[in-house]
Amino acid sequence: MNVSALSLPKTAPTIVDRPRIAVWLKVCAAMPLRLLVAPAGSGKTTVAARYARTQLGNCAYLRLAPGIPVSALITQFGRATGDASVRTYDELLDHLDGLTPTEIIVDNVDGASGEARELLGRIYADVGERVTFIYLARSIKAIDVNAARAAGLADVCDEALFAFDASEVAELARLVGAGIDPHATDELLAATHGWALAVAGACRAAAAHQLEFAEALVYWRRANDPALRELVADALRFVPDAVRRAFNDALAGLPPDTETLTMLRRYGLFVSLHAQRLALNPLLRFEPEDVPVCTADHVPLATIEMFGRFTMSVDGQSIVWERRRDRQIIQFLAMQPNGRATRADLIATFWPDGDPHLARQSLRTAFCTIRAAIGACVGSTNVSRYFVADHVVELNLAHTVVSARRFAELFERGQSADTEDDLAAALAYYREAERLYRSGFLAGEPPMKWALSHEQHLASMYDRISHRLGEAGSPYARRAGIVSRISGDVA
Repeated sequence: MNVSALSLPKTAPTIVDRPRIAVWLKVCAAMPLRLLVAPAGSGKTTVAARYARTQLGNCAYLRLAPGIPVSALITQFGRATGDASVRTYDELLDHLDGLTPTEIIVDNVDGASGEARELLGRIYADVGERVTFIYLARSIKAIDVNAARAAGLADVCDEALFAFDASEVAELARLVGAGIDPHATDELLAATHGWALAVAGACRAAAAHQLEFAEALVYWRRANDPALRELVADALRFVPDAVRRAFNDALAGLPPDTETLTMLRRYGLFVSLHAQRLALNPLLRFEPEDVPVCTADHVPLATIEMFGRFTMSVDGQSIVWERRRDRQIIQFLAMQPNGRATRADLIATFWPDGDPHLARQSLRTAFCTIRAAIGACVGSTNVSRYFVADHVVELNLAHTVVSARRFAELFERGQSADTEDDLAAALAYYREAERLYRSGFLAGEPPMKWALSHEQHLASMYDRISHRLGEAGSPYARRAGIVSRISGDVA
């Protein structure tokens, strides 16, 4: 009665071996109950499915539906092990006692009803020695196994073994076709705490989009934000209200103490032992309350000054740039169509004669420091509202006002009004544009080749605006009835 492949859950097409978990499963094979405990996204189901496919003996798999009652659980047990007629607990025990040596994998234990979990908490001790169980749970609280562990009837594989290590990261990256060096491996593990869902996502994104791993993780996190929020919401469904409040406080930036972290860990809420201390997974952390919150209804505008000395600010707070190159990349993006450029565009602009590998590394470093500078102003989770560095690099113009772009827009509107003989509107546009042109384009910055054409084009626009405003006292302007309003401004 070996488990049918059709009854197993689908898993990713590329799966890396998890030797530490495989060894644990083998060492503890004689235990009546092996409990795999780790937060959602840690790879429990993938590990179980791979284990079931490689077993030579009998193996059954069942995934519990949320809130499953005892009667349905008994029927599901019977069906998964070859007898759909089982209806009572005693009938189930008789049926299981008649099996040849069998391992039964039970997934999503946390979601079962209280009575169903009580049954799961005793069935492994009630059946004969030829049947053993493997439970998959997010929380150690799902099943009370303290007495069973003390009696040698159960053992627990916790999230420490589910966290990817350096060798597993390197192997997964190789399998998906994205080479990774030791330094990038360390960075990825530090940023993800080895969380399988994030590690695998970053590896696939790096391979699919030819991204450096730091950028691939940002890309994956942004693209999967709705799914991660749903994952968290599902994990919170079956925890007590006090635990839910403590977790939400931690996400909102209230620093949890060790006791709180320990509690959240026991409930499978994305806390792990990292660098010898308990920590909430950083990919799920929200920003503190004193950081401006960006929502769909409120995203503070960034303002970029391009005339004279370059500055960028958000909601009146200036962004501090530690490196000249970071400022220059933002300046370049601010003048590109739709605020976008490819990585190749940036390398050709700023490192045209450099070694390609070193240039890519320099660009990656620049992206990290740009994000850090913007994040210090708006919060790291809000950076993507303004700046994104994936396969296409973008300054989000929907949330950014660029003085040079605004100047050009006002000039074009003035030209259009002039063409329609609407002198009042034309001069209003020109006057507003003139106020923006405080000095030459990036006049306070070191000269750059790419900026020269913009400088000349904008200066030409300014000359035409000045000339047109100088004509405000002409008979044509007087006939429009606006001389008295404009002449004082022009003077």
